[in-house]
Amino acid sequence: MRTRAALTLALLACPLAARAQDRGVAFAGGQTDHSRAAYYGVELALPGAALGHGLAVRGSAFVGDYAYEADTLGRVKADFRGAEVDGVYQWSGGWGWATAGVGLRYVETELGPRDPGNRRHGRQGELAFSTDGSRLMGPWRVDWYGSYGTRLSDFQGRVSLTRQAGPVFRVGVEAAGEADPTYDQERIGPFAALRLGPRSEVQGSAGVSRQSGRDAAAYARISIYRSF
Repeated sequence: MRTRAALTLALLACPLAARAQDRGVAFAGGQTDHSRAAYYGVELALPGAALGHGLAVRGSAFVGDYAYEADTLGRVKADFRGAEVDGVYQWSGGWGWATAGVGLRYVETELGPRDPGNRRHGRQGELAFSTDGSRLMGPWRVDWYGSYGTRLSDFQGRVSLTRQAGPVFRVGVEAAGEADPTYDQERIGPFAALRLGPRSEVQGSAGVSRQSGRDAAAYARISIYRSF
């Protein structure tokens, strides 16, 4: 039985309260469990719009690796890299914020040894749909992210529930999942976020990861955002 681990792109557009003059947000992060992945990118409001209001464009790049056992080849090592460009529409208000996006995703995967049965090997592009946002409810906050790629039929999603624990600190729990027709993976664990200033926030989570065909493992994730 072949198992594999996939990239999770946690491209939350703006986890901070956007100011009227803010034009964009930069983000970066990484995650490790059965796989390792890192990403970075930027989202910019288009002319006539502002961060959290109207049209924006988002660009990102990512890199990572994973390994799996193939029936006839034994252990296969996979290295992947890629990029994504999205057109995004943003809403925000006292209730929170939300985005909906559509764009093009490019992924290049190298396998060693080569595994022709892996549907992700080589260079592939796909149309990608995404949404993310935050709902504020007094001291409580719900954040979400979701993405779907049309060529590989791959889905990634995450949701967190946090409570404000001080002027710059909030804590809670996070759950995430990803899947395509060949595998599925779920993660759950405690979550914490620390504001580093009016425009910056760092987030972290660690817990248990379960992937089909593999034993449970620990995971860790960190990300940072800065609006400008």
